[in-house]
Amino acid sequence: MKNTSILKFSFLGWILISLASCLAFNQKVISQTKRVDLSIEDIVDRDMLDNSSSLRRTYNKTAGFNGKTYTKPIKYYIHDKNQKVNLNFEPFKIYYAYEISDDVERFIVDTFDNIDTIIDLDFKRVYSSEKANITIYKTKKFHDEYDAYSEFNWIDDDIIYSQIVWHEYKFKPSYKVKKLKDYPTLPYDFATHLLHEISHSLGLLHSGCGQYWCELNFDPEDSRINSRDTIMSYNLVPSQNTLLTNLDIEALKVIWGAEKDK
Repeated sequence: MKNTSILKFSFLGWILISLASCLAFNQKVISQTKRVDLSIEDIVDRDMLDNSSSLRRTYNKTAGFNGKTYTKPIKYYIHDKNQKVNLNFEPFKIYYAYEISDDVERFIVDTFDNIDTIIDLDFKRVYSSEKANITIYKTKKFHDEYDAYSEFNWIDDDIIYSQIVWHEYKFKPSYKVKKLKDYPTLPYDFATHLLHEISHSLGLLHSGCGQYWCELNFDPEDSRINSRDTIMSYNLVPSQNTLLTNLDIEALKVIWGAEKDK
């Protein structure tokens, strides 16, 4: 049985799991700006916290979970060609993807490498989309509301796929574009888009689950919350670095457990 879970990042113009973890699930984590309290539960896909859910069972099988640790890496593919593609998403289709810059490529690879050191799940880059569990494509503008978008597809208890698409847009003349210190040609905004969607692929969610009927965990457009509180917020606070927040890291550990290999 094929399932789909849709995750999107709407920026209104320029804006944009081992359950055995010893972390207390209902622990309140104070947002860095202290304007609102956010808990781990506020940014986690509820289905990823339920070992009986189809999504979690399938992710566990894909990652070779043996009851204690994950024995198979999650494979990711970065598309880096100007090439025709055939990407099907529930609300739209994409027929062409584009080459990316060296800084974008390094940022994506470094993101997976850094997360790999934090959680028990492992990652491996592959160079064929057919071999990947997570695929990332740069495209043209594909929707009036979304600048980045991701969608889960899985077959019950078999294998899981997550497709991520994003596009580069022109900034307003009045907007001061801040770029990352370690990736000098990469604007903070685009890096945040990518990190937001990759985090979706690992179980972070601003809606309660990947279904239209789920209540929001929190409103990603809530002006009291921004990207310094959680990468799941749509409200950007540009800086020279784009990182997961402490809350994001603790939530990923609740889902996947802390790294056991180091």
